[in-house]
Amino acid sequence: MWSDLRKDIEEARRAFRIPEADFSPLPFTTNWHQLEERIYQTFCKIAGEGRPAWLWERYKNEWIGLALKECPDHILDQLVPTAETVWFLVYNGDDFLFYQGKIKAIQQVLLESSPDEYYLINKKYEWLLSVNHHDNLTGTGAFIIGQLKSFAQRSPDMLTTASPA
Repeated sequence: MWSDLRKDIEEARRAFRIPEADFSPLPFTTNWHQLEERIYQTFCKIAGEGRPAWLWERYKNEWIGLALKECPDHILDQLVPTAETVWFLVYNGDDFLFYQGKIKAIQQVLLESSPDEYYLINKKYEWLLSVNHHDNLTGTGAFIIGQLKSFAQRSPDMLTTASPA
């Protein structure tokens, strides 16, 4: 049975008539466990503590976080390359829902689905951007760290805090 969140995402995709090339669930033939495991191994500290429920709690490499005065969904296209297809992982409380798409289409889906927490991941595993259940942006990987720092410099009036300071 589909979760309410999965239904909301699918209804948004249909309502906005988003082509599959711009946004779609990963095919059923995808080895989701393997994909999820590689994401954890690439971006998170796991040793001895098991896998974190929230990836942003245990980034293994340099990271940056921004708390904005407003929900960050509307600025994602300023951070993620618009022509790039990325993985879109939505945390559904117990597990992840796996999608792929371009950021403009993902933003349309976010307007209608409002997940508590989600991740945007470059398919080469070079960076990860998260919006957590506090509506904070966090990111790891040189490209996305640069994007977040650049955004913070050009839009300081939109920030409440930046971490690490």
